[in-house]
Amino acid sequence: MTTAVPMRQEKRGAVATVEAVRWLNEVREVRHPIDLNRPLIVRQVSMPSGPPLPRPSVPFPEKHPYCEMAVNFDGRGVQFVGTEKLARKAPDVMLLGPGTPHYGICHSYPQNAIIVHFLPILLFEMGPERDGARFLSRFTALQNIENRIVRPPPELMRTLMQRMKEMAREYHEQKTGSELRLRALLMESLVDLLRWEESTGAKLDTSSMALNWSQVEKTLRYIHANYAEPLYVEQIARAVGLSVSRLQVTFRNALGMSCVHYLRALRISHAKALLCNPEARVTEIALQTGFETLSHFNTSFRNLIGKSPTEYMRCCARQ
Repeated sequence: MTTAVPMRQEKRGAVATVEAVRWLNEVREVRHPIDLNRPLIVRQVSMPSGPPLPRPSVPFPEKHPYCEMAVNFDGRGVQFVGTEKLARKAPDVMLLGPGTPHYGICHSYPQNAIIVHFLPILLFEMGPERDGARFLSRFTALQNIENRIVRPPPELMRTLMQRMKEMAREYHEQKTGSELRLRALLMESLVDLLRWEESTGAKLDTSSMALNWSQVEKTLRYIHANYAEPLYVEQIARAVGLSVSRLQVTFRNALGMSCVHYLRALRISHAKALLCNPEARVTEIALQTGFETLSHFNTSFRNLIGKSPTEYMRCCARQ
């Protein structure tokens, strides 16, 4: 993909320096309890006070295989995304695609934010060839940090903040219809945000729109349906009617990570949930999540999570 055309005329200090890239060596893969049955989760971050400032907003730099929409309600700080950094002041909105390394430093209290993580496939419900592809491209297109962190006008910002609060309530209360309500609130927010951007004359790299998004959707659905079985790129390519090389290029251009990386991340995500059961057996979980050998499972888990499956189980038991 080519570099995006800047979506905002205002520059707020993006810098690519040694400081901005040093933290990339410490990035860890983060997993949340997301799957096709629950493709969306909502997290609330609240720090009314804390250790002396400045301080990290999260324990370590992270990336994950999900789309992320984060609304910052209170606080100032510095946001790092890839090799760039940007001074932030609430309220604002951050949009990140799968596999995007990010990290934040807090410069004031209180810090309050609501973050929505969701599977990319969720946007295909809007239609893989039109709105679904357009909305997913807003997260996955190659773009600079000023395009990822935006500050809508006050009226729209208030609307987005109110919807995020509603999403947090729906997610934690889990009433009848909460899943539908969560999706509706997310889609309404994205529609309003993108319409506002279009009204300002904002332009985004649209090279990914030329992809065959129906094939991307088919690939994602096949991976989610078969991740628990031995699965190779050649099988996935045959199932979706693409050559291996074409599949790899299409998938990476669409989601910003390789097909193999996405599959491994999905398996580890499910393994983490299963390991929280005190009666779990590591060997059984390895097989249940599609790993053919225990050694491969242990190595993959440690590489992504930073600890062995057994160590992770002990951490779960102490919580």
